[in-house]
Amino acid sequence: MKKKTILIIVICVLAVLIIGGLVYYFGFYRNQNNEGGTGTSGEQENSKLSAVYDEFKKDDVYTLTRTVDEDNKITIARSGDKGYKESIINGRDTKYIVNDGNTYLLQEDTKRYYQYDNNVMILSEITGVLEELKDQEYEKGKEKINGKNYQYEEYSGCQDFLVNNKLYTNNESNSKTRFYYDGDKLVYIKTIIGDQEEIAEVNIQYSVDDNLFNVPTDYVNAEG
Repeated sequence: MKKKTILIIVICVLAVLIIGGLVYYFGFYRNQNNEGGTGTSGEQENSKLSAVYDEFKKDDVYTLTRTVDEDNKITIARSGDKGYKESIINGRDTKYIVNDGNTYLLQEDTKRYYQYDNNVMILSEITGVLEELKDQEYEKGKEKINGKNYQYEEYSGCQDFLVNNKLYTNNESNSKTRFYYDGDKLVYIKTIIGDQEEIAEVNIQYSVDDNLFNVPTDYVNAEG
């Protein structure tokens, strides 16, 4: 009887130890997924980037501006089948309009425009890249920018969000992009290529100025 009692006690102790170990392990694993480590949409909750993509695609109405500095900034706006892109690179301003299935390049100094028929690539310039990335593996982490800590999701082999292409390389394996969030709001994008990097402040509005999609009336067709 005494031996049977001891055996029962030993079994109970082992059961408690095993259950405690399992609780600790899974608690630690969950904490790793929440605060850092590798994740994919199949292994954990959908990425924040996936939520950004879904919001863009919900109505296809948005204005996204990425600003490195006053001389390097890109704005892309879309409303359905209409689009607008303004690139300021090294202080030089270039504007494109997508309307009626065509793209128009505006030449501000001569008040002329060039028409490219059946070209709407600007419409998917942002969402096309996000669609490719949103289901890929990514690394999670935290980083301080301008004195504030942000969570980020890092994707390898991506340099599509560069503003100034001076860092561009044909070797994508040497590049990665970090998307920084304040809560669920995308606030910065950093492109890292080798030992160089570019960080752009992000502003997203789910609205557009419809006037952006019209070629100014004082512009003339460059091809006469």
